[in-house]
Amino acid sequence: MIGPRFQRGGGINGSERALAALADRSFLRLWTWPNLWMKQNSELADILVVFGDHVLIFSDKGAAYPATDDARLNWTRYYRRAIAESAHQINRAERWIERFPDKVFLDPRLETPLPVPLPPLERRVVHRICVAPAAADAARAEGLAGLRLAPAVVGDAERFATGRVEECRGWVHVFDQITLDNVLSELSTAPDLIAYLTAKEALVERGGLASAPSESDLLAGYLLNNRRFPADGAPLTVAAGLWTGLQEHPQYLERQRRDRISVFWDRLIERVYRGFVARDLELGNEIPMPDLEPILRLMAAEDRFNRRLLSMIIVERIEGQGGATLIPSSSPDLTYLTLIQPYDRDETERDYRYRRAQSLQLRIMAAKAANPGLRKIIAIGLGQANARGGSEDLAFADTQAWSPEMIAHGQRVRDELGYFRDDRVVLNRQIEDEFPELD
Repeated sequence: MIGPRFQRGGGINGSERALAALADRSFLRLWTWPNLWMKQNSELADILVVFGDHVLIFSDKGAAYPATDDARLNWTRYYRRAIAESAHQINRAERWIERFPDKVFLDPRLETPLPVPLPPLERRVVHRICVAPAAADAARAEGLAGLRLAPAVVGDAERFATGRVEECRGWVHVFDQITLDNVLSELSTAPDLIAYLTAKEALVERGGLASAPSESDLLAGYLLNNRRFPADGAPLTVAAGLWTGLQEHPQYLERQRRDRISVFWDRLIERVYRGFVARDLELGNEIPMPDLEPILRLMAAEDRFNRRLLSMIIVERIEGQGGATLIPSSSPDLTYLTLIQPYDRDETERDYRYRRAQSLQLRIMAAKAANPGLRKIIAIGLGQANARGGSEDLAFADTQAWSPEMIAHGQRVRDELGYFRDDRVVLNRQIEDEFPELD
């Protein structure tokens, strides 16, 4: 019997497992790789996230906060064990993947290489993330919001303040347990988190951040400023309590409520990925991972807001009359074609899947004929609500090089079958606000 294609790590200790679970939720399993190895029994990093040109390296040493009577000594020791050692591991991992990008493995015996390729060095953007969980409770015990951000601070010079970490080149993001939970819960997609880390790094590198009481308050300032930091002006000093105030705002709470439907999109990506790894797909088990990953990454590149919009219209069709829908992506050269197709009464599951897959291919051709400007099309086939079982079909076409003959054939399909005349629906971001106005 053929088993799964590979087995991911899941974290060695409780702290690492909790970190892996958070990362899986934000980045999804195809782009989150816990407990990678570079040499026999030599760990590369606690988590490596590979998403397009971006690589995120996480290190979590899980060190306990010391409890001596010397507060300064406690901080110095904790900084060394939890932050400096993590930064050292991150630095070592970054240098390793620069020199040996093909020598990263899922297992300590080095038998299973990382299934997704690392981006080329000339395009690679590395984000370094140190997790210091125990600092949260220690800081709060002294009345602080958490670890203070102060880029002018070097090393352990100030208690509960993080700035330049000397053990690693480049900026290192240091999260305690509370700020890690807040950041990965709020920025719960790869594009949302990568956009924040990139903006924060640019802010720090230009000297634009004086201080913030905690990462959570800095994140709140970013969200309240339309997901931006000031581009110029005096260094930013973030006010205390911004995060608490944001969480209590009615529009923020309403946004959270409306975002719940967006997990439909996450689960769709995850189901395809899990079926592929388990070799359980009805069609497509022979596709190499390097061919499947970019297609699913296009879907995962939708931010949380756009996932809400996509999920809203698809779920409405599933629960309603079904049919085909063209939905623009947030990426200008990508369009989603969704087909909610009902079962015939006496049809077998296998026959239904074959009919739906064939219909998807025909609709791709008709969609191109109806909209010649379309380039990339991801076609998704689903069943209606309350239908027996549950399945998904996924097809991809890059139509840029289609010949006039192929487009003419698509027009004939469209004319004969009536595709994309009455059932064409275009969704745009103007139908819904991220932070809805309240009545």
